Amino acid sequence: MAVGSQLWHLQLGPRDGREPLVKPTRKSIISPVASAWDLSISASDFGRLKVGFRPECMEDRWVIQVTDPDPDHDGGATLIHISRSWTYMELYTLHVKKGDDGSIKIESITWKGNQFDAVSGEERSKKEAMYLCRALLGCAMEAFPKDD
Repeated sequence: MAVGSQLWHLQLGPRDGREPLVKPTRKSIISPVASAWDLSISASDFGRLKVGFRPECMEDRWVIQVTDPDPDHDGGATLIHISRSWTYMELYTLHVKKGDDGSIKIESITWKGNQFDAVSGEERSKKEAMYLCRALLGCAMEAFPKDD
């Protein structure tokens, strides 16, 4: 049996905390563009982000993973990686950091720079990342407005 990232989503089983049989390598964002965000989130939403999302079937098109804080990289931020499940191509990274006062903020977002035109890229990337966090993880993200 061939082993590759296309098979990963078929071998996971339910989201019960088990490790996948095959753990593919996430492909870094192509032409990354970053923007400061400073979006406050709740402890509950942060907990949901850290759990992430693993696809259960072929129709699930997204995977959300966390990289734990590393004080030597990314300023000690927790990185939330939002990728396509079939290609494992990362499209968005949320940089989340806890403040000394206990507050939690998405400090910045990185997205695929050639994905949208330059004018709408930041706004569309933030909207899509928030939509995916709400739809897949059940996050409230109360500080970010919902589309009507």
